[in-house]
Amino acid sequence: AIESTGSWWLTISFLIFIGWTTGLATKAFNAYIVLTFGTVLSMLFSSFLTPALSKYLSDKLFLSHYKDVCDNLCGAVIAGILSSFFFSLVLALFFSNLPLNQKIIFASLTCILTGLWITNNAMLILEEEKAAFFSFVIGFLLEFLFVITFGRHKLNVFLTGLTIGFGSVFFSQLAFILKGYN
Repeated sequence: AIESTGSWWLTISFLIFIGWTTGLATKAFNAYIVLTFGTVLSMLFSSFLTPALSKYLSDKLFLSHYKDVCDNLCGAVIAGILSSFFFSLVLALFFSNLPLNQKIIFASLTCILTGLWITNNAMLILEEEKAAFFSFVIGFLLEFLFVITFGRHKLNVFLTGLTIGFGSVFFSQLAFILKGYN
């Protein structure tokens, strides 16, 4: 699963940061459960798409067909995000006793992480690790500021902050690729 998420050092630092902020932000055991399931499901969904996408994009980049990068990346992102959102929402609706708003936040977090793993893998293929690193730093700062500003011990605020932070990482990486390789 870690190989399918792109550069391993960003993935490891992401997981360390999640554990650290979870410990700082909330003492609720539900936060760990939601984060673990969201991360595992997102890695599962991205692991179906990223190997085929990486091989295909590597061939296209070798032939200098950069337009194909954006088209295929957008297709993989749309397929990954939609499937992970609906699947994780259905799982949460049937197998969780969390309130409905937390179930929706969980599904949103899972789909954002799926998109993030796909774009992060594409950044690795494009050898844009510096840009990927800076997008992670910005996302971590946004998430940390959101949680500190709006309430450290509220599960909804914490999960929403994670979704916003990693959404910014995902969208900044996607924008970087679309602008630079279209």
